[in-house]
Amino acid sequence: MWVCGAGALSLGLAASLTGVADAAFWFVAIFMFLSGGVLFWLGEETHPRLNPNVEKNRMKHLILLNDPPYGTERSFNGLRTAHALAKNNPEAEINVFLMANAVLCAKAR
Repeated sequence: MWVCGAGALSLGLAASLTGVADAAFWFVAIFMFLSGGVLFWLGEETHPRLNPNVEKNRMKHLILLNDPPYGTERSFNGLRTAHALAKNNPEAEINVFLMANAVLCAKAR
């Protein structure tokens, strides 16, 4: 957000210093071109298809549990699913988020 404000301020500053709106627009165009060049040289590609150094086969799973451990088996099935995912793919990143009454699923007996 602040970059847009900086661009607008530089546009207004260049227009007030030169007295010509065309010069201000050229200033902003050149500034944007230079900032794109800096990003091109210093930026790093993170998309796995375009960068072979990024991990490709690591799956990420997020399981949200909201039901209590009593009355229904939905929370139990969610925990079983997390266990099966971890067992079948040890390299996978599995996060189980317990909300509301599902927090009781983490309670020790």
